[in-house]
Formats: sequence, C-alpha cells, structure tokens
Amino acid sequence: MKDPNLTHTIPSELQSMNWLFRLICTFAMKSPYFHLDGYMQRWWLVKERWIKLGKWEYQLPAIRLHRIIRSDSDRHLHDHPRKSISFILYGGYFEVFPTFPNQKPEIDEYLRVSYLRKPFNCVYRNTNTRHCIKLSNSVTYSLFITWGKRREWGFYTPQGWINHKDYNYIFGEDSNENS
Repeated sequence: MKDPNLTHTIPSELQSMNWLFRLICTFAMKSPYFHLDGYMQRWWLVKERWIKLGKWEYQLPAIRLHRIIRSDSDRHLHDHPRKSISFILYGGYFEVFPTFPNQKPEIDEYLRVSYLRKPFNCVYRNTNTRHCIKLSNSVTYSLFITWGKRREWGFYTPQGWINHKDYNYIFGEDSNENS
C-alpha cells in the first residue's frame, strides 16, 4: 500500500519508477546540492571527500542525483571539470558530440552525431569530452558520478575554448553551472 504522505513529497514521475530507483531518489533528495532553476535539480548521494593513506591523499568519487528538466542550449558544446559517469535511471536524452574526435570546434555546429541515452545506459566522459544533451522525454533522472577535478569547465566556440564564467557575458546565454 502506498503511503499517501510520501506521494506529496516527491515529484510525480517517481511514482512510476521501480522501487529501487525511487528509494535512491527519495534518499538523495534529503541532501540538496546547487539547483539550476529551470534547467536541473541536483542532490548529493555521496559527497566529495578525500582520504589519506600514509603520505598519499586520494579523492573519492562523488555521486549526485540529477533531475534534468530542459535540454542544454546547443549553440556551443561544453565539457566538464571532472571525469564523469552518467547512469540513466528514468527518462532519457540524446547526447550530442562532434562527429570526429579531433574535429575543430568551429565546425561543431555543422558536424554532430547524437546517441540516445535511455534507462540503464551508462556513459563515461573524460574532462575534455565536449557534448550537450537534448531531452527525449519531459524529465530525466540520472546518477552523475565524478572524480579527479582537472580544470575549470567551459564551452567550445569558433573563437576557442571559453571558461563558463565568461561565456554568458560574451554570448548572452545562461552558461548553467555544470561543475
């Protein structure tokens, strides 16, 4: 029997998820991260942390739950500051990449390839993997696992790579905080 109080505290689409994904989402939603109004809601499942073993320090992976509510702007592709793995729980999206691995960013607008990411798909991205996502459903939930911050993140434009902090000023678009 469903708890009537529980159905009012979580988004309606969670009601149609399998019990394990619903449990993960409900647990994560108790620890909000930095939400991006109108774009993405994010929660911690496992926070970033370091451990020390002898004289060495290691960063352990962080895991966040993402509720994506709109597609990326596709004007320019972006990268991320850390290596990442996305595991789709619900919904899905098309992930857009340059057609060729060493393609110059100035032709990204014309030569792109997209892959459908659907529930149970797992995707690895390096820090210099440029991409954008286009929702295939109204809402998508994913686990976003990150580790090893290498640099800042930004957008690939015909003028070259531009830090996300400068992008909005130059192109007049919301850069979203993808970190």
